[in-house]
Amino acid sequence: ADIVAALGRLLFSATNLEHEAIAVLGILLDAGDPGVGEAVTIRMGAQAVLDRCRWLGELRLREDHPAELAQLEQWIDRAEAALRRRNEVVHSQWFIDLADEWQTYDDVVHGQARLRSRKGSLTFDSWQVTADSVDDLARECRMARVKGLFTWSALAACLRPEQG
Repeated sequence: ADIVAALGRLLFSATNLEHEAIAVLGILLDAGDPGVGEAVTIRMGAQAVLDRCRWLGELRLREDHPAELAQLEQWIDRAEAALRRRNEVVHSQWFIDLADEWQTYDDVVHGQARLRSRKGSLTFDSWQVTADSVDDLARECRMARVKGLFTWSALAACLRPEQG
């Protein structure tokens, strides 16, 4: 169950990252409450949330807080990359092959699998995935979180200096 457990860790880490993007959007909306981001992002994918964070950050921080804008954009870039890779793993077609023979579910769970994703109408990329490689991606989702780049209170203070 190595790959299955690693996929669970990946999904958990990516979901936390997506939720964090929603909270950042709430702050950028100047709602005073990061939870407001949840209300305005119902049925919105992670990329759309990150796009709005980028657009609102540009509008709200560009003139008076360029350093904070640079930090926000760095975080968005890293979050986009991590979530894009997560989507490639989770939404790709999973092949079970070894020496051109189809393998069983147990072979994938305990070993490695080959993934294939469509790159165009007739073009596919293919790569192997192991529990370790999936765990590396889960780690990247955790590392892409806001912590370490800026704090919630610092971002909010930029937007609402009278309360900062």
